[in-house]
Amino acid sequence: MTFSESNISTNVGSPTVPPGRAIAGPEERPFEVTNLSAPETVPVGQSFNVSATVRNPGDRNGTEELQYRFSGVTVQRQTLTLGAGESQTVTFEVSPGTLPSEPGTFTHGVYAFDDNQSASISLTNENQSASLRR
Repeated sequence: MTFSESNISTNVGSPTVPPGRAIAGPEERPFEVTNLSAPETVPVGQSFNVSATVRNPGDRNGTEELQYRFSGVTVQRQTLTLGAGESQTVTFEVSPGTLPSEPGTFTHGVYAFDDNQSASISLTNENQSASLRR
């Protein structure tokens, strides 16, 4: 509800903050994702794990949905709650049924609301993997 009289305007019911100013109090910030650990090469049809460290840099508790994405597609989700300044390692167990069945190089990674860590991964035929290990 707004009341106006000549050059006086009052807005009742919703606090406003002048541009460039913040309301004092705890700050909630998006989670940060670091230290991605993932294999560079995996045979087609084999499971693997991907992990990353997730940190809440804010001044209060926060909850975010984390996603494991493979070639731009969300394959798995986890919801994580962290206290202010707290961090935790999250692990995604990736099964072959959620991935392409053909060899190739793809981008994959762990994604939070406003941050991510990604890397390339090569899916290979079994005989390609054996020759790479020699």
